[in-house]
Formats: sequence, C-alpha cells, structure tokens
Amino acid sequence: MEEIEHGICGSQRNTSWVFRDSSSLTSAQRLEQKVYYHTAKDILQMSIELLHHIAHLAFSNYSLSVIINSMACVQDAINSAMQYFRDKRKAIHNAIMRLLFLAWWIQLYEELALLYAEDLTIFVRTRN
Repeated sequence: MEEIEHGICGSQRNTSWVFRDSSSLTSAQRLEQKVYYHTAKDILQMSIELLHHIAHLAFSNYSLSVIINSMACVQDAINSAMQYFRDKRKAIHNAIMRLLFLAWWIQLYEELALLYAEDLTIFVRTRN
C-alpha cells in the first residue's frame, strides 16, 4: 500500500479523519463534484424528455405507415397525397435518427459528468 498515493491532496494517512469510501477533497473539489452531479441529473432529465419526443415521433411514423399502406389500394386519385405522406414519413424518420444521435450524445455527456465527479472522489495513481 505504500506505493499508492491518494489524490492530489496527499495520502489518506495525512488526514485527521478517514472513513470507509471517503476522500480528502478540498472544498473547491467538493463544489466541482456537486456541479458534476447536478449536471448529470439535469442531462438525465433532458434525455428522458427527448426520449418521450422520440416515442411520439415513432408513433407518428408508424401511423403514417399504416395510412400509406391503406391508401395504396386507391392509387391514381391520391398519388400526390401519398407522396406527401411519404415525404413527411421520411422527414420524421430523419428527425428520429437525429434525435436518437442527440440522445446518445447527451447520455455520453451525462456519463462524462459522472466520471468527472467520481474521479474527484477516488483518484488513485502509482508513484513514479
């Protein structure tokens, strides 16, 4: 254990109190950790809202697919309407893909915030 050094504040044996799973963070690092946790919580809420919008768009996409399939029987009279619905369906599909990418990016940002917060709690490195 002598070769392991804890964090930038010195080893844990130099602190006046040590609890299990505790660290010797400075007040600035504790504040930074709180900011990371708060950021992760906010991003999680935003990603949940975004997933609700994606679910609504996916249902709209499915509904338009059903309409297109049922309208395919009556072809010539409503070709322009079918093309309009197809274009709308394609636009919705593209929006879903962009929003899924955004949700993925937001979740990665949340994970980064949590990793930064945890790095402030547990920072272990070997001596050079």
